Amino acid sequence: MSEEEEEEKEEMVAQNANATAADEEAAASKSQQFQDLVSLTMQLSQESGLPDVQTAADTQQSLDIFFVGGLLLKTKRRKEWMKMAEKEDGISAEEFASHLEKFVLKSGLAHARSDRPSKRIAAAYEGVCVHLNVVKVKDLIGPTDDFTTPIHLESDADEEAWSKCQPHMEIPRDMFTDERCTERKAVIATFIYTSLHKVERHPLPLTAGKLNPKVENFLDSQVASFRIGVTPVMRAPGKVDPTTPPCNPNPIKSKLKSNLPHLTKMQTSGRHLLFHGNLSASKLEARRCAWYNPEAGQHGQWDGEQCRVWHSYDGGTKCMCRQQGMYAVLAEMVEPMVVPDEPEWLVILRYVLYGLSAVCLLFFMFVVAFAGELKEQFHLMGLCLAGCLLAGSIFMVVSDVEQVREDRHVCTAIGTLQHFCYLAAGAWMAMIGHASFKCVTSGIVGGRMKQYGYLSAGMPLVSVGCTYTFFLYDLGNDPRCFISWYDSPKEVFFAPQIVFCGVALFCALVIFFNLHTAAFRNKPSVEDYRSFTLGSSLLIVYFSLTWTFAVITYLDFELDVDFYPVFQIFNALSGVMLLVCLGACSSRFKMVLAGQAKLRREKLRHYMNPSGGGGDDRGRDAGALIPPYAAPSPRRFSASPHRVAPSPTPSAVPTSLSPVPSRPPSSNTLEVPGARPRSTASLI
Repeated sequence: MSEEEEEEKEEMVAQNANATAADEEAAASKSQQFQDLVSLTMQLSQESGLPDVQTAADTQQSLDIFFVGGLLLKTKRRKEWMKMAEKEDGISAEEFASHLEKFVLKSGLAHARSDRPSKRIAAAYEGVCVHLNVVKVKDLIGPTDDFTTPIHLESDADEEAWSKCQPHMEIPRDMFTDERCTERKAVIATFIYTSLHKVERHPLPLTAGKLNPKVENFLDSQVASFRIGVTPVMRAPGKVDPTTPPCNPNPIKSKLKSNLPHLTKMQTSGRHLLFHGNLSASKLEARRCAWYNPEAGQHGQWDGEQCRVWHSYDGGTKCMCRQQGMYAVLAEMVEPMVVPDEPEWLVILRYVLYGLSAVCLLFFMFVVAFAGELKEQFHLMGLCLAGCLLAGSIFMVVSDVEQVREDRHVCTAIGTLQHFCYLAAGAWMAMIGHASFKCVTSGIVGGRMKQYGYLSAGMPLVSVGCTYTFFLYDLGNDPRCFISWYDSPKEVFFAPQIVFCGVALFCALVIFFNLHTAAFRNKPSVEDYRSFTLGSSLLIVYFSLTWTFAVITYLDFELDVDFYPVFQIFNALSGVMLLVCLGACSSRFKMVLAGQAKLRREKLRHYMNPSGGGGDDRGRDAGALIPPYAAPSPRRFSASPHRVAPSPTPSAVPTSLSPVPSRPPSSNTLEVPGARPRSTASLI
């Protein structure tokens, strides 16, 4: 490049820089001029500058402050208003409009104290319509219909400006309940803004509660404002008589209704009788009524409290609010249902872990199903738990298929199956915890499998039914096909799951403390159940930790950390943990795998009959470890037809030396040290 070309390039860069600097300087100068004009307007509208009494002409002239205010609230001033609201000592458009409203109301009250006040003073400007009504309080009270304002008359000037002010207010006639105020005059001031909603800040400042600040919101109506005041009794010029009542409206009776036509024709999300049939594709979730709360936030916020939808009609909404101020219809957009993309390492890892868990679960189920030595209550409960976890894992993996996620009906079905399977797994964990608890504390080791099965299947079905009853149209919209995107349907799942985990953890805690006692640890008759209950307690802790991460993952707690990878890894390892805790930790399961079932039976027979004789094989039960005193009575198999006379021994409680028990106990009962004593019968 030649020197001349370089010089031309440098000159062009310098010119562009100068032009940019000039534009920035002009913009800053223009912004400063706007701020100066706003400050000047607010100074001219100070309430302290108004007289105590003024004529109708003076009041009409005071309304002209909105001529300047309307120009400052035009749509093209939006950027300037946003810059002012960002400053700590700045002001928002709503605060500016509220300041002018108070000035006009004070002017109306000054006119109401005149000898012959005008009943109506109105004016329409570009961007705002102002309407004042002066009426005696006793004329406002009555059984007739609500007082409607503003009322546009044909004689009013600026017909075109009035036609743009669409909202109107309905004032209840029982607002004033103090009988001492009936002879005083009230001023009802109504302000309709045709452009204030266009200069509103973005994002819209909202107060959390009824309104959802996490989604996009916008004002879908013109802003209507209502203020009412009663003339005070003056003791001296400029001094109000403190002994007179203030005559403020009763907040309980202040049901101010505002009819606000919509600015858009968007339809809210539809609800139909057919399940997901012809659902509206509208992005508008709902329309809500809101009022401008000047006390919230730095420069005020739109608030949904004390304001509700009174009636919705075609093209508009009637709002009912209990406080004076600005009202508007707020359009709430549908919350974007977006989840973070899964990293590739997580996808690969969790598929590998889910596959490994499936192999472990199938192995455990196969061994328990075909091993006769494991056909007792505890391992059968583990078999049911393994089946639920296996089914839940399969549906969790199926929910990753793109075709499943795109079809809402299929997504709903997969989410429902996950709901049932994982909740049934939680129920079985609680049942295993309770069974282990009863084994440790009362020595009960069987006889409740049917009841546990009914509870573990019935409670999840009730939970699924609740979601279809109350949240039918919210199902199947989760991007990952887990029940629903919204929290309410998922809470129907997590509430009982938390209860199940809580019950299981309590039982596990009791088991931990009892298993470490010397008496229980050294009892050879309960070694099988000691090892299983210890393993089940470890599995309970792991399962509860897994679904604690699930609660944090799927419910919206507005956390900065994403726990989805943690939950998926823990959940994918559930099958491996079940095989370790209920299989590897169970001495009976290990002996069956080692082919030592016969050796185990010989050990039990030797323990039941240490002397080596007199035993009866019919009293043996490999499914429940029967203590020595539970052996069948020899007399029940005696050839003598005569009954043996009762023993004169005063005590009927059997001991380890007693050849005859007081009553053959149930095979579902285990002798546990420290357990609650069971009742006994007299010797036969």
